[in-house]
Amino acid sequence: MLRAYLTILLGSITTLAIQGYQFGHGNQTIYLLDAIRRTEPAFLRNDWFLTQTLQYHAAFTLLAEMLLRLKLLQPAFVLGYVALIGLFHIAWRGIVRTLGGDDTTYLASVVLYYLSAAGTALGMYQFFQDSALLPSNIANVAMLWAIYLWLSGRPNWAGICLGVAGLFHLNHAVVAVALGILLVARSLLPRPRHSLHIAGMIGAILPGAINIALAAHAKLTRSGSMPLEQFIDLYVRLRHPHHYDPSSWPAGIWVAFVWSIPPGLLVLRGEARRIMLGILAMIAVALLGAGVWFCSETLVQMSLYRFSIYAQLLACAATAVLLTKSNHKPMAMFLSCAALLVMIAVCAARGPFFGLFRMPRDDADYIRLCQWISSNTDRDAVFLVPPDEQSMRLIGRRAIVINYKAVPQLSGELPQWHRRLAQVLDLPDLRQLPRGYPRTLAAIRQRYDSLPAEHLIAVARQYGAQYIVTSRPLDALQSRRLKTDAFGSYALYDVQR
Repeated sequence: MLRAYLTILLGSITTLAIQGYQFGHGNQTIYLLDAIRRTEPAFLRNDWFLTQTLQYHAAFTLLAEMLLRLKLLQPAFVLGYVALIGLFHIAWRGIVRTLGGDDTTYLASVVLYYLSAAGTALGMYQFFQDSALLPSNIANVAMLWAIYLWLSGRPNWAGICLGVAGLFHLNHAVVAVALGILLVARSLLPRPRHSLHIAGMIGAILPGAINIALAAHAKLTRSGSMPLEQFIDLYVRLRHPHHYDPSSWPAGIWVAFVWSIPPGLLVLRGEARRIMLGILAMIAVALLGAGVWFCSETLVQMSLYRFSIYAQLLACAATAVLLTKSNHKPMAMFLSCAALLVMIAVCAARGPFFGLFRMPRDDADYIRLCQWISSNTDRDAVFLVPPDEQSMRLIGRRAIVINYKAVPQLSGELPQWHRRLAQVLDLPDLRQLPRGYPRTLAAIRQRYDSLPAEHLIAVARQYGAQYIVTSRPLDALQSRRLKTDAFGSYALYDVQR
């Protein structure tokens, strides 16, 4: 038992070292906004994104709202993230054991998995996206538990875990409901392998069905749409090529995903093999219908590529079973432990993801600017900000005209996002921006910094913005500049003063 605890602890520390942890950056700058608004109804009431677009993570919003009211959000998120990593590794080890492996096999699979692009699968998806506590990450781990429980012969608990996944994330809800219906159908066959009882049936289908129904109702109450070709240009090729455009993915991502699939399929048998083939079938559908060709907006937004994380983990686990089938278990255990310790040391020295990748985030001066604005400006004021920023809404707690990060999910809401961004950047055709998230952000900042003061004033007045933020001084607005050293290189102008 002690050995099991120690191996899970080593695996968990490896994941924490490679992924790292962050709060209040990336997707959290979007997903926490609705929860804050529920606790403070006046929060961002002049912000078009929060008031006029679909906010669709209901369960996560309710959880965050409760923690905000208890004033426990940040510590609870840290503990939740660490607990999620622990649960992830308990399920992972359990899956390895159902495949016939042991603790040596489990640690070897962790090595193989993190040597495969640091655990990044197709669409740049990871189990712990953004290195934060997100609804998708909760759903990812819940669905991994469903796989483990199903393989270990506990179908009702597997169904409940599918339901938890579907409750927290809409993409998982679609898959969970489909799988729940399939499992019910299988349980009705003569002499089924697993008999799914009423708790498992309800647990698998009902939460996801509720999530889907809420999202469908919200979508139907919103009018407007965008031609599919324009949606693909904006949503897929410009805003999300890293998730939805396979032609833009680096070769290393393909290699990291594909290399372990053939040996994995050689090892997997029975239910595990069927699960793997089902995931690969989903990925094939995505590649054909939302990759080579783009057949529909809905198929794109189902984000089927995100489920490649399960195929990658299962393949690495099965490959580890193949590699450790020898009489040299002590040596395999030693080499696996040594490799994981090296990974941890490299990440401790160079940062998460072995120092090879850093997620774009706002610099320290901009964070200080947001903090100053939160305490020293009218809470109903609207700000024109560099559109590559992410933090003004969450940290500054002020409405903004537009940023690139917070993109609506519905095609009927995308025209407003496109119009605002194009007008702020004075760039009618946003397709001129370079592809690739970091390159796009850099180009947006460069374009915004090059704009004359007259253009920024005109856009600010058009959208009712009282303040303009720039990263360079504007001579034409020096008389309206708020002079303080609190935010370093940034300049803040009150255009209504």
